[in-house]
Amino acid sequence: MVAVTAGVLPVFLVGALAVQERASLSLGASAIGEAVAVFYAAAAASSAWGGRLSQRLGAACLMRVSLLASLASVVEVAVGARNFWMLALGMMFGGLANGIGQPASNQFLSLSVRPGRQGVAFGIKQAAIPVATLLAGLSVPAVALTIGWRWAFSMAAVMPIVGWIIVPPCARSNQNGTALAGRTPKLAIGALVVLAIGGGLGSAAGNALGAFLVQSAVASGFGPGQAGLLAALGSAFGLAGRLASGFAADRRQGGHLLVIASMLVVGAVGFVLLASARSHSLGVAGTVIAFGAGWGWNGLFNLAVVKSHPDAAGAATGISQTGVLVGGAAGPVAFGLAVDSFGYGTAWLATAAAAVAAAAAMATARTLLLRHRAQLTSGHEAAPA
Repeated sequence: MVAVTAGVLPVFLVGALAVQERASLSLGASAIGEAVAVFYAAAAASSAWGGRLSQRLGAACLMRVSLLASLASVVEVAVGARNFWMLALGMMFGGLANGIGQPASNQFLSLSVRPGRQGVAFGIKQAAIPVATLLAGLSVPAVALTIGWRWAFSMAAVMPIVGWIIVPPCARSNQNGTALAGRTPKLAIGALVVLAIGGGLGSAAGNALGAFLVQSAVASGFGPGQAGLLAALGSAFGLAGRLASGFAADRRQGGHLLVIASMLVVGAVGFVLLASARSHSLGVAGTVIAFGAGWGWNGLFNLAVVKSHPDAAGAATGISQTGVLVGGAAGPVAFGLAVDSFGYGTAWLATAAAAVAAAAAMATARTLLLRHRAQLTSGHEAAPA
């Protein structure tokens, strides 16, 4: 969780400190969005490669490389960001940290945690995103408005340093990496591509929810303070959904992708409620459902991919995570364009459609994974997803 938080914290800090950064660096509003896009582009470009590399070097070893990239990101922004290009360079390092750190951490958990506890382990790991959001939000009043925004990035260096201390050294992780490198894991490429598409659509819906809920709530009649509290309530339910789905996964055998599909369909109901929110009660109900179900499946998603490829967790999640990253970057952009052209109601309905399409992709991927498993004639059989 510490390693993954270090990997995503730079981009959330850029977003939270945008007002101070724009004033200091003389940037326009679009420049912040472009810097965030650089982060996600670097993460998406390095994810599949990082997954394969974790099979060779060992998961913990690549996590350490990720932590170094995260440290370089926050230090570069704190010290060297004097214009857009230097800010974008820091985001490139941060995206690299996230892109290689996610599949490496997935492989690390698959090797370090016994199967009966992996559900809750992946749920806790995915709690890194709400934790990073919380830390970035707190940095505004606590640091940026008192001693300056650069100090917030400087203090963020503590996270990768702590991660470096607690992640096992490469020498102790090489045994697993060498063993995995000696095998030729059979990846269900077709199923993983479909999973990447489904994860991308679901992530697009979830990231749009996080980016636009407050603005949408204000437009529908909530006060700014009320909208902020609504976002906090939604984040709490999103965190609870990730942990609860992980606990439940440890108490059943397989069927994880079907559960994810069901969560996405339920989440779509929440998006529809947000589209038709004529009262505060509908807005609250839509927020709770959309966050809890429609954006609470992330840990379970990684668990399903790992369970279906136990000998290639890093490589498999590197492919599936690429879709999640691309969708996470594209979702808010598409939602914003829809709002400008058609309004929030239509944008939320389109988000609901994306969630339903993601659910269909999850169900399709499960069929492909079961077919792939049936075709395996030797070696370690994958568990049902």
